[in-house]
Amino acid sequence: MKEEINQPRGPWFTNTREILHSNKYGLRLIRDEVKRPNGSEGIYDYLKLRGNGGAYVLPLDDNGNIFLVRQFRYPANKWTMEAASGGMEEGQDFIDLASAELKQELGIRANIWDTLMERTDPAPHIIDSPQRLYLARDLSFYETEHEDTEQNHLSIKRIKLEDALEMVKRSEITETPTCLTIALAYNFLRNL
Repeated sequence: MKEEINQPRGPWFTNTREILHSNKYGLRLIRDEVKRPNGSEGIYDYLKLRGNGGAYVLPLDDNGNIFLVRQFRYPANKWTMEAASGGMEEGQDFIDLASAELKQELGIRANIWDTLMERTDPAPHIIDSPQRLYLARDLSFYETEHEDTEQNHLSIKRIKLEDALEMVKRSEITETPTCLTIALAYNFLRNL
């Protein structure tokens, strides 16, 4: 069902909005009928993820190792290595989300949290999903709490931070927020 919006959005103007698809994970495919900055009429389709975005967290142990999640990503048809991450539920706090994802995916709790970036937009031309990036230190290790969809295909990789940065440069780690988190963590630690 189309909803009348009739309001500016930056230099654009949104006339109507229709949710073409939504799923139980909070992913919505949205179609806006718009007036473009040049005055022409058209449509703009994009994805919106649940809540107010998500969080990525890169845990660093006392020996300079980081911990990444290796998992298969269906849309890209490839195995990736990524920082622990998740999408926010309505009303959830960024640091609470990051802490929960760290425990769930990697079985780690942290006592020191450094915000590396307040907001990054991984693909703002097609996805509305702002992310906050964290470095987690002073770690304790526990059992993971993988969700059903993560069972049997998710593994944990321990890598020296410097080696991970080289893997980013060689396109061996390619997931954009993870690449950014690794680079920012490396720079942050050099300046401590």
